[in-house]
Amino acid sequence: EPSKNKAEAYRVYVEHLFLRSDAGDARIFSKEVIHDGLGRISYTAKEGEVYIDGTNDQTQTGWNISSVINYDKAGRKSEEGMPFFYGGNLEQELVNKNSYQALESFYELNNFTTIRNGTKYEYDDIDRNILTVLPDGHTQRNEYSIDASLQITKATDPLENISISKKDARGNIREVERLDKNNSILTKAKYEYSVLGEMLKAYDAKDNLLAVNYDMLGRRISLESKDTGKKEWIYDDKGRLYAETDSVLKNKAAEIRYEYDGFDRIVKTDYPFSQDIEYKYGAPRQNGAGQIVYKKDETGETRYKYGYLNEVTKETRTINRYGAGSNPETASFEYRSDYLGRMQSMKYPDGETITYTYNKGGQLKGVSGEKTTNKGSIKYSYVDKIIYDEHAQRVYIKYGNGVETRYKYDEKRRWLDTIETKNNQTQDVFQKIKYNFDAVGNVLGYANDATTYETQQTYSYDNLYQLISVEGTSNQYKGKKSFGATPVSIAKYKQTFSFDNIGNMTNKLSTTNIPGSQGNSYPKAELDYNLDYEYDPAYAHRLIHAGTRYYRYDANGNITAEKDGPFTDEEEFTFTYSYFENEDVYGTDYGFGLDAPKETEQTNPQDLFVYRRNYIWNERNLLTKSSDRNFTVHYRYGDDGQRALKYTDEGRSETLYFNNFFTIHIPTQDQNNPQGLRVHKHIFVGNSRLVTAMTHTDNNGDNEEQKAKRYYYHSDHLGSAQFVTDWKGRQYEHIEYTPYGELWIEEVAAGLDKLPFRFTGKELDEETGLYYYGARYLDPKYSRWLSGDPALNDYIPKAPIDDDAKKHNENLPGMGGVFNVVNLHVYHYAGNNPVKYTDPDGRVSCGTEVILRIDGYLDKNNAFGMAKILYQYSKNPSEGALSSIATAGVGFFGVAPAIASSLVSLVLALSNDKKNQINDLAFSIMTAVSEYGDLLDSGEYSIHVSGTMTTKNTIEFFRRKDEQLSNITTFSSDLNFTLVDKDGKEIKHLGKYTADPSAIKELLDKYSEKPIKVIEFNGGLPIKVERLE
Repeated sequence: EPSKNKAEAYRVYVEHLFLRSDAGDARIFSKEVIHDGLGRISYTAKEGEVYIDGTNDQTQTGWNISSVINYDKAGRKSEEGMPFFYGGNLEQELVNKNSYQALESFYELNNFTTIRNGTKYEYDDIDRNILTVLPDGHTQRNEYSIDASLQITKATDPLENISISKKDARGNIREVERLDKNNSILTKAKYEYSVLGEMLKAYDAKDNLLAVNYDMLGRRISLESKDTGKKEWIYDDKGRLYAETDSVLKNKAAEIRYEYDGFDRIVKTDYPFSQDIEYKYGAPRQNGAGQIVYKKDETGETRYKYGYLNEVTKETRTINRYGAGSNPETASFEYRSDYLGRMQSMKYPDGETITYTYNKGGQLKGVSGEKTTNKGSIKYSYVDKIIYDEHAQRVYIKYGNGVETRYKYDEKRRWLDTIETKNNQTQDVFQKIKYNFDAVGNVLGYANDATTYETQQTYSYDNLYQLISVEGTSNQYKGKKSFGATPVSIAKYKQTFSFDNIGNMTNKLSTTNIPGSQGNSYPKAELDYNLDYEYDPAYAHRLIHAGTRYYRYDANGNITAEKDGPFTDEEEFTFTYSYFENEDVYGTDYGFGLDAPKETEQTNPQDLFVYRRNYIWNERNLLTKSSDRNFTVHYRYGDDGQRALKYTDEGRSETLYFNNFFTIHIPTQDQNNPQGLRVHKHIFVGNSRLVTAMTHTDNNGDNEEQKAKRYYYHSDHLGSAQFVTDWKGRQYEHIEYTPYGELWIEEVAAGLDKLPFRFTGKELDEETGLYYYGARYLDPKYSRWLSGDPALNDYIPKAPIDDDAKKHNENLPGMGGVFNVVNLHVYHYAGNNPVKYTDPDGRVSCGTEVILRIDGYLDKNNAFGMAKILYQYSKNPSEGALSSIATAGVGFFGVAPAIASSLVSLVLALSNDKKNQINDLAFSIMTAVSEYGDLLDSGEYSIHVSGTMTTKNTIEFFRRKDEQLSNITTFSSDLNFTLVDKDGKEIKHLGKYTADPSAIKELLDKYSEKPIKVIEFNGGLPIKVERLE
């Protein structure tokens, strides 16, 4: 009823999700979806468990209710509140309310209709948003105009800084500008397109060019940047990627090639100089059908075993040691998951089994371990309890060593407000951090008032929100400070940063010579320097020197050498690859040279005191060797590009990285003697490393060592290891950082155990002083990556030929792709705002949109099985939906249960208006099976399933087997079903489905704690789940 601004009708759907990890497990997880009379979702509710305000660590069970949404008379969203919690038995209440009046009364009585901390929206006459009022009262304004056939949108943020976007009639962004509140242009970029809307060129504010080319099928065939050279892709007659090359490889007349099997699955990556990568897949009608069961790369080999749902149950990896004659090391991991794909337990190579427990809402609650040795069994508690609020944000965690951390958030904007970490037994406060933010979310500063120290840092920004200054003060006390106590040392520092209009840092000034400082032993890092940055005018962002540090690059933009002082004429040519490290043939930018200059060779005695480091990169632009006068380090990587080995010539120490959970460090020179091999086990909660447990391979079951060498991380808002406690809950490390990760203060307890994980939780390589992020290496002092951005290709928009492409372009990686001008700077870290943003792996700094292409063929049995499920689902959309579809889905798709569910249940959309359409499709498929059964059996005909699934605002997307897609906020999907002959010619179109995005979002809520696993490989049938962008 428009006059009442509401529709007086509701529909309620109840869904029970089975959480079982075996057939005898009866646990379920319930969810309600309430629609109004116009089919719009009014509320969604799922079972939950949240913190009780005012208590120490008590929780209550009930229902997490989604935000309340009000609509205006035109049906537009006028206000949206924040989620809330209902402590009653909502499911029973809804069953009992059999009329609209009863339901409405129930809602009003329990404040279901009350907007909590709402965001308000206003529109113009053609439904464009012109004003957004945030919960704290700050506003964002949009203005629209037309100039020279360009549609102009002017967005003004809460601090009055301006972003302007100019689009042509096809919706292509032609120009972007960033202005301050006085309308002074701060930076800009412009873009050119083909007649099909394909982006061809992007120019930054200094007219540096990024160029893209396509073939006649619209496939991207080249991407050229001044900084990173030219990347090219070649496709075969079947449309598969056949080969790729780049500027360095092209100079060597070389390319990377891909080989496929008959199901279009990649079986080999052929590198011209490095060792190839090979894959083998599981046979049909077996667990792991179509999944990778074996792979071999330059580090060794890995084997996988799978369960009934094609989930990985065992992973065995063998890593070949670098040193000649050294024996390989093998580690096996066993996994057990429930029907939702959540990890239940994990067995480490040393025999310890980690068990995960979950609360009523499906969120991780605790982590424990148990290990049996020849001296008996011992149990460990890593995480006693985790408690969440109604926003699914962590509010409390109690670690296994007794230390507790509490989190509070800004009520209006949900930013982190305080972190307090404390040992209640000793009353030691390790962290008591209070944050301060501006209206757009920049961190203005924090104050940390702990028992033995006090730290403050304050930050300021320019109008592009690049960090331009920081000041820090830290007071250290002798023992526990008391009222009026005088610190024994006061450490201060200040850094300022300057940038040009394309994001290049032009100066970095750092000093600790500040009045009030006292005590010389407390500051850790050398923080007194003044760096002027000069860039090569032939490139956009290649740094010639910063201060006295000079650089050389290969044709792909990787740093190949850095040196204090200018390079001489003899040093002008650059080595890019050492393909044969044990041979005397080297690859250079100008061809092959038979004699390579020794990196440590000095022709001038004075050069012995001049710093120089050389870097060598492989075909994947991964660092394989760094060498200076102190250390020569070799690096090797797995098929996923993640580092698996680090070997140092000096002392022959070696570290093997089997995965994120387990590493082995060999510090001794006796490479085949297991004595001294140090094992590091890492316990994660989500993406956060919470505990590192250390032991030795020769400890002979020493339970005391097993228990004592456990270290617990207590992070700041960026995930940096700000404080570390030992197994008794005592201080082990206290670390403070500069904005780009330099160590400002480092207090470490006496002991031999070094924990390398520092800034944003990443490993700090002590040999080089670089942070390893997974895709790149970060130099914290010079505040830059060593190599260009490997995600540059992902920043390019698609031709806006349909709604899906347009939506994709609105959510490009890196907070806007190439339209966020700082992303044209391929060496920047975190958008030049490292206090607000992080870069999880060196690729992008924020959320992305991911598009998956579904493409496969069903034979007779698989088609009939799918039709049967569709038919049953059309009759009762809520009855056992997930478990039956996931289980059957594995049978005909051969993929992980989450994707099997996606391919079926996501397209069904859970609403009654889809029932008839679902039934029609089921009937159509059954009819085709009946009519053409013999041809389907013989393989002459098959049913082609094709389409796309799209996710928005994902935090992470990785490419390989056991890596994950997480934090989905929306999902859309459509699939086509077509009868085709063996040549792919269409015989008959059977049906098409487009999913209801709102219902899909609700369906995905059940995966909020365990990210959906995306497997690129199929089982038994040529079904592909392929990442497009």
